Amino acid sequence: MSKFSTSNNKLGRFIARNEGNIASGLLRESMAKGMKKPALRRLVSNFIPNRQPKRWLFLVGCYNSGTTILRRVLESHPQITGLPEEGVTLTGAFPDLEQGGWPRMMYANQDLWELPEDGSIAKQAIKDWSLWFPKNVPVFLEKSIDHSTRIEWINRHFENAVFVSITRNGYCVCEGIRRKAFPSGEAKKKIGSAYSLDMLGKQWSAFDEEISGALTKVPNSISIYYEDFMANPVDIVEGIFNLASVDSVPIGFHDRTLEIDGVKHELLDQNKKSLASLSSEDKSQLTSIMRNSLLRNGYDLL
Repeated sequence: MSKFSTSNNKLGRFIARNEGNIASGLLRESMAKGMKKPALRRLVSNFIPNRQPKRWLFLVGCYNSGTTILRRVLESHPQITGLPEEGVTLTGAFPDLEQGGWPRMMYANQDLWELPEDGSIAKQAIKDWSLWFPKNVPVFLEKSIDHSTRIEWINRHFENAVFVSITRNGYCVCEGIRRKAFPSGEAKKKIGSAYSLDMLGKQWSAFDEEISGALTKVPNSISIYYEDFMANPVDIVEGIFNLASVDSVPIGFHDRTLEIDGVKHELLDQNKKSLASLSSEDKSQLTSIMRNSLLRNGYDLL
C-alpha cells in the first residue's frame, strides 16, 4: 500500500515508495541511480529509440505540497506511467535549480528559472527519458518540482501536454521544508545551517504566483488543493484522469484508503501535525510574508 512515509528508516521509506514491491523497486531504483551518471546515459541512449507518449501529464507544485503521493496515486492507472525519480535528475537537459547547496530552495536560483527557446533541450530530455517509456502505455507522467517554473515553456515544447498543479497550505509547506532540508556548501556559508522563515515564505508565494499565472496561459490544466485531495480524492482523481483522456477504472475511498483499479493508497493528512510544530511567532512571521497568496487561495491567516 502506497502511503506517506514519515519514517526515519531508509528501508521503511523504500518499501513505502515502492508499494511493498521490494524486488522490482530495487531494480528500478538501481537503474535510476545509474542513469544519473551522464556517461552511462549517453551509452544507453545509443540503444534506446526516441519514444513519444500520446500525452504528457506534468504534475507541478511547491515542495512539500503532496506531489509525490499524488504521483503514486495517478500512476495506479494502467494507462499512466512515470519515472522512478524526478525527471530532472535523469537527464542533463535542464539546469539544476538547487545548485550551490540549496535543497528544496530553488527560490535562491531564480536567475535559472527561464529557459531559452531551444528545441534541443526538450529533445534531449525525451531521449534520456525514453528508457522509461513502455510502448503500450499512452500517458507519461513527469513530476519534477522544477517544472513549476517552466509551465509555458513545456507547453510549447512537449506535444499534447496537460498540467496538474497541487497547492497546500503555505504554513505547512514552510514548516515541512524547514524540518527536512538544510543548506549546504556555498549556501550554508552564505546563510547558515537553516532556512529562514522569511525565505521559505517568499518561496511559497513565488511558486503560487508563478504557477497560477502560467496555468491561465496553457489550454489544458487543472488546479487542486492538498486539503481537498485528502478529504475527497475520488472526484479529484477522476477529474485528472478525464483531463489525461484515459479510460475509467474502479475508484473507491474508505477509512483513509484510496483504491484505484485494485491498488491501495493510504492518505494521511499531515496539516494538523505540521501546524502544531509552528510557534505563534512563526505563524505571525509567515502571515506577514504570505498574506496575499494565502488569502487568494482561501487559507485562513494564523
